[in-house]
Parts: sequence; structure tokens; C-alpha cells
Amino acid sequence: MPSMLEGRHNDFHIKITPQPIANYWGNPQMWRMLLATGLYHCRFMCKSRKREPYSMIYAYFNAVTKNVTIPEKSRMEGTRLHHVAFTNPNGSPVHFNNQQYPG
Repeated sequence: MPSMLEGRHNDFHIKITPQPIANYWGNPQMWRMLLATGLYHCRFMCKSRKREPYSMIYAYFNAVTKNVTIPEKSRMEGTRLHHVAFTNPNGSPVHFNNQQYPG
């Protein structure tokens, strides 16, 4: 998952952000759905006024269907494959020791 995924249905909003080390803190159903889908290196944020399970599922699949592979993303952006990396929401690369590139 090379880029952030967003989905919504009715009042339920979800953001799935890539990161090198998984952070599944939060909704246990969402955590299990991410693991079952095969998205291991990510964190998620859910926002809703009410806990509607149907809206959660529809918003989740709305976000997950937008996922692309790293080679597809490099072709769309016109960059080389090794330049695509995990990024935080403001676009700067993230490493395991949370240090950014000097340049």
C-alpha cells in the first residue's frame, strides 16, 4: 500500500495510512478486516457519530478498492520503482527510526 486510502459511507469516514511498522490501535473489527485483506503495514483512523456496522463495512471497501500496487503507482507518477516509499500524510518519507531524508 504505497499511498493513503480514504473512504466514506453516510457518516462513517476512514483513513488508512501506510507506515513501516503496523499500528492497529482502535476499532477491533477494522483491525481484523485489515489483517484479512492483507494490509499489514498501515495505521487507520475511523470517524463517525454513531457505530453503524453497515456504514463501516461500506466505507472500508470504498477505501480498499482504491489500493494500487507499488509498480502501478510508479507507472502512474512516472517515477522509478525504488523511489516509491512509505510516506506520512504530509508527504515526507518515514523510516523505521523516524528520521527523515536530509534532502
